[in-house]
Amino acid sequence: MTNEDLYQARIDHTFWDKDAIHGTFLYNNSLNTAPDVYDITLLGEVSNRRQATIEESHIFGPTLANFARFGFNRTMTLAPETATA
Repeated sequence: MTNEDLYQARIDHTFWDKDAIHGTFLYNNSLNTAPDVYDITLLGEVSNRRQATIEESHIFGPTLANFARFGFNRTMTLAPETATA
């Protein structure tokens, strides 16, 4: 059995015709459970993930543009975890 909470958001904003910014955020928690090979213990796997990105773009002219990006990613998994006895 798998339980998963997943949320994602994006924001865009244009300051002027030549200057804009956008960002995304991802939040994901999940729990996966299954019995062991002897069907005695319920084992689980816990996963957490966070991701964020932001980008700023500026157009200086018809042949010159600048894009600045920053990103963050964190993933954590705990396995195997005993879910029940």
